[in-house]
This record gives sequence, structure tokens and C-alpha cells, in this order.
Amino acid sequence: MNKRVLLVLGVLAILVASTALSGCLGGNQTTPTTPGTATPTTPATSTGGKNPLASVTTSGDTITITGTKTSMSDDQYSETFNLEEGTYIYTWTNKGGYEDWFTAALESPEGDSYGMVSLMDPSGSSYLVVEAEGYFAKPGPARLNVANGGTYTVTYTKPTTGENVPLTVTGGPGEQVAKAVSLNPGPVTISVKHHGFDSSEQGTTMVGLHKVDTGKSVRLDGPWIVSETGDATGEIEEAGLYVFSVSFRAHTNGEATISQ
Repeated sequence: MNKRVLLVLGVLAILVASTALSGCLGGNQTTPTTPGTATPTTPATSTGGKNPLASVTTSGDTITITGTKTSMSDDQYSETFNLEEGTYIYTWTNKGGYEDWFTAALESPEGDSYGMVSLMDPSGSSYLVVEAEGYFAKPGPARLNVANGGTYTVTYTKPTTGENVPLTVTGGPGEQVAKAVSLNPGPVTISVKHHGFDSSEQGTTMVGLHKVDTGKSVRLDGPWIVSETGDATGEIEEAGLYVFSVSFRAHTNGEATISQ
């Protein structure tokens, strides 16, 4: 059995274990870090076999996780850190390990799954919604669980400023993009265009809007774009910062424009 198959099987094993453990969440919330300071967080209790704990620092609303995986056969955990209610934008980079693949999940200190961070992509960006009544991440302590990787950095940031609309973002096949935008009450439209579209290739571009301070999603009509072009529309009830997210369909380059 080759290394690629072993790695995929390892990822599937993590997902199955995480699903089995869901529902066992402990909802304790720790005191948030004082803005403008950089403070190491409380170490996790497990070292993930032969791997040292990945280090965590917080500065205001930014959480930075850095680590180097020394044992490829064992998972690597990070020190625990605190998640606050709202929407984060996160990025990751990785160098090393098998073909620079980076596979990691976010979870509670008890191992309850909060969702995948990356599934083999060496670098990328996405968003994380933290809600007390949400399906995945809950406010309180969390940790990173790295299954595959080398030397990596993962950064979570809750935006404090946003770009004005109209705003256009672009992405390649399967790429995820997340940007903070300032929106006013009233109608909002997200227009998607696919370049080199081929209807014989399956795939969907998905768009979303989440409020930064609460994590609440904006109800959108038509958020799944399956044709060459398409619009998603909704209504902004409260002015403020929102995370505008786009997950582009496989096989196709695309662009998405948000406007009011």
C-alpha cells in the first residue's frame, strides 16, 4: 500500500473518530486574552505521541499556531487556545511532510470535532463560525489536531475592519476565499461567474455571509451556483462587519462580486 493511500486512510480514520465523539462537548469558556498583548495559552494534556505540542500565541483577536511534526505516524496537537463567539478568517501554510500535504482538524480539548481546517492543501484560507448553539465550533477552549504536515503556521483572526462593496474576489478550482466586508441594512447581491465553464463537469460554487461579532449567517436565496453565471440575494438587517465567503467549484476558475 503506497504512502498516498495510507495518508488518505489516516484522514478518514480521524473523521470517523471525530464523528463518533460528537455530542460529548464540554462548553466551558475561558477568559479572553486582553487585546494588544501576546500571551502563550494553556498547554493541552496530550502530546500526540512523539510529537511536541505546537505552540500558540494570542494577540488581541488573532491566534497563531506554529509547529513542526517530527513523527509522521502520530498526530500532533497544539496547546489549547480560547475561541470567542463570532466569525474568524483563518489561513495556513505548510512545508514538509509527504508532498507538503497539510491535513488538520479543529477540536475541543476532549477531542470533539469542530471541523476540518485543511484536507491535504499545503496552503489556503477559509472561515470559522463560533456559536454557542452552532453545529461545530463552540466558544471556549479548543486545539488543533494535525494528522499530516511538516513545519506549519495556522492563523485565526476575527476581523476588526472590512472592505467596502462592491468587492470582487477570484479563485481557482476548489479554492476557498474569505474576506471581511462592511455592509449596510438593505438588499445584498453576490454575482458569480465561471470561466471556462463546462456543464459536463460536476461542481458547485457556494457563497455565504456571516456576521463577525455573532457568527450569525445571512439567509441567501440561491447560494449554490451550478451554472456558468448566477446570483445569490439576501437582506442585511444590521449594519456591521461580515465575512464574505466563496468556495469555488472544482474544475473551473471563477469570480464572485458582492454589492449593495
